[in-house]
Amino acid sequence: MRLLTILIFSSLWLSGCIVFDKKSTSVNFYQLSAPTASPKIESPVVFIPRAQIPSSLRRPSMVLTEEKGELTLNDNTRWVSPLDRAISETIARNITQDTHLPTTNQTPSDNHLVLLLDVSEFTLGRQGATLQLSYRLETDKGELIKQGYGKWENKANSDPASLVKAQSINLANAAAEISQVIINHTSSPAR
Repeated sequence: MRLLTILIFSSLWLSGCIVFDKKSTSVNFYQLSAPTASPKIESPVVFIPRAQIPSSLRRPSMVLTEEKGELTLNDNTRWVSPLDRAISETIARNITQDTHLPTTNQTPSDNHLVLLLDVSEFTLGRQGATLQLSYRLETDKGELIKQGYGKWENKANSDPASLVKAQSINLANAAAEISQVIINHTSSPAR
């Protein structure tokens, strides 16, 4: 009987900890989009670790850039996964589609290529979406194959879904440029 009384009081006490705020709004989650593609060529595997991104973007909330460069955080718009991983995965899926080569985000044991991404600008705002990144393609021994950089812009409405779609297009365009470098390297007779 005493145990039953303790359980009832405990459950009543814990239920008071739950607060339902009538002013709170739902949270919307967003994900960068990329095609689902299967590799048609077995090797070389392209290893793409997490992208380096500015520290202001290392958060679950979507960061919007205002006209004067001010950053706005909205806790109601969030990324499904960490942005540095999402960027690498989106680039990887686009590269697989463009080159038909397998890509991975985990270090492979066999001979492979390494693609390092350094994102210097990943802007979502009233003007649309802007992506600026540099890349470095290396052998698995760290020998430089090619490095480059680019900037891609895409107009969009100011709603988050439109901005995410525009940024996904920017990432696909960046991947297309990097894919051409990979194709040129893998198709050359002297590797």
